[in-house]
Amino acid sequence: MKYPSIIKAIVFLLIFCSAAKPANCQSAYAPDSLIILSMMQTQQFAMQRKDLSAVMKPFADDASLVNPAGYFYANKKEIEEYYNTMNHLDTITYNYSSGNVDLRMLDGNNALIYYPWEMDWYNIKQPGKILYKEFGLMSISAQKRNTMWQWVAVTNQHTPEFFEELSDHKGTATPKKESP
Repeated sequence: MKYPSIIKAIVFLLIFCSAAKPANCQSAYAPDSLIILSMMQTQQFAMQRKDLSAVMKPFADDASLVNPAGYFYANKKEIEEYYNTMNHLDTITYNYSSGNVDLRMLDGNNALIYYPWEMDWYNIKQPGKILYKEFGLMSISAQKRNTMWQWVAVTNQHTPEFFEELSDHKGTATPKKESP
């Protein structure tokens, strides 16, 4: 017996939601969660391939980005110039990898996305010799605008090491010391 494609899609979403972390999938937002996770996978592969047009695709025209050094980029054009510079250095380049995505649907039009990343920088003429390792956490605010998800604010911060899961990198509260 053949099932209509809509039934197959519903079954897939139910399986996805039952297997996903609660923060990743609230049943009302499951279709949007899948769209955003697919966008993230596409963008992460684009970073590995240094495919600038694919990296830039999810950014809104009015998006902003703060890079790991704390520099602010106020719109998509400036963000593209930043990534273009990073991908066209004369003597060094990078290998990029990323950890698992933590997606938090705030409502049907807003989401927060977090994922750890790692970049191994090396000399173009000596690809086997890593010059330095860079680790960080990407924090993205995404909005659905006219039925399309877009990145509107991105903060990219350094971390002391690489980690696969955001939940494995939790901070602890430090009690305030009482003065004598």
